Amino acid sequence: MRGIAVSLVALAGCAENATTPANSVHGQVGGGRTITVTEAVWTVAPAEVGPGWSGQTAVVLMSSEPGLCDRVTANTVLPGEETVSISMVDLAQSAMVASAPSAPGDYLVPIESELAPKTAWLGTDSYDSQCTHAGTGGASSGTVTIETIGDTAFTGTFDVTIDIAGELTGTFAATSCPGLVNALGGTLPACTPM
Repeated sequence: MRGIAVSLVALAGCAENATTPANSVHGQVGGGRTITVTEAVWTVAPAEVGPGWSGQTAVVLMSSEPGLCDRVTANTVLPGEETVSISMVDLAQSAMVASAPSAPGDYLVPIESELAPKTAWLGTDSYDSQCTHAGTGGASSGTVTIETIGDTAFTGTFDVTIDIAGELTGTFAATSCPGLVNALGGTLPACTPM
């Protein structure tokens, strides 16, 4: 009987070590690169759905480098940084209004210009050793699932197809970072040497 108890304890230890990290990305992005996520942040920002649309979106940014909230607030990146960004909106198409999600749910990545009532966009970016924007890839189909959403936590999963690299799956557990909105305006970030 004692041997069975020891075996169960050993199995419990294996199961604990096999859990998926809170922030993870599995698969490859453009150029066959993989991303090891160190940190994830989120905020609510103005939506960029298209001409005539108004409203807000929830944005999650996952990064291979630490100190993410401070860096996005200053709109800077580190040499060699890899990121995954996810935007999620609830769409009232007749009024052309976008709302940031307020509850868990599944968000569909649009195939071309087909927008669902719950739409998500996922993109990847990388920067070389000189912080030059070295590559990007966007999801062309798939699903982002919000599991929890609140003032301080935003968690979920994704399973998408990246245009040139195949399937990309992962999980996110993002912390609130209002300064992330500073890095979303389309201006390329400055380089912060390591």
